Amino acid sequence: MELEELIKFVTDEVTRRLKDNIKSYKKRKILVLEQSNSEEFLVLTENYNKELYECFSLDLYEKNTECYDFILVPKLNNRELANISLGISCGIREEIVIDSILRGKKVYIFEEGLEYRKYNKTCNKVFFKMYEDYEKKLIEFGLSIVGKNKFNTLSEEEEENKEVKKEENENTDIKTNDINTCNQQCILEGDKKLLTETDIDKLYKSGIREIIIKNKTVITPLAKDYIRIKKIIVKRI
Repeated sequence: MELEELIKFVTDEVTRRLKDNIKSYKKRKILVLEQSNSEEFLVLTENYNKELYECFSLDLYEKNTECYDFILVPKLNNRELANISLGISCGIREEIVIDSILRGKKVYIFEEGLEYRKYNKTCNKVFFKMYEDYEKKLIEFGLSIVGKNKFNTLSEEEEENKEVKKEENENTDIKTNDINTCNQQCILEGDKKLLTETDIDKLYKSGIREIIIKNKTVITPLAKDYIRIKKIIVKRI
């Protein structure tokens, strides 16, 4: 076989397999808590990865969140924030978020859509802190507060989490013998190459407030947000 024919054969075969993989890939369903005719929903559907995800608007909500892979909340007003933090549902959006928490579904909230943050320069400090505490409560419930520019990196975070689960089976996740703790300080001594939001959450809930990692350890975007919100100190060695 001539070189040109060989190259063409290999190229065609790779292209065919890629197309087969795309066809066989099951798109992940996102429930966006906005109406289909809203500006927020239209902007989102223009920017998300259509090969990986399929977006559904609030008016196409199917009774419960079981059929969706995760929930995206572009904006949350003060009433909704307070109600969800207290486990109270007085509207469809609160109901969906609470149902998602109960079912263990991942929920992402755009930090730009949190209404109370718009008043940080004018609001009474004690009153503003009350809403900050509501937000922290949501994070403790497992919800993620992310920037709009992080939307297209959600797929990356999902893939990273899949890789971490694989690593757990290979005993490369955070283990007791990989950690030295002293006065709320944690030193990761194993071959941990990737630090995710889940990892940080586990450490934080165990009382860790300072983490020491290797220079080559990668911190995912959502993990960085968690570190910033919780004011966790991260040092590299």
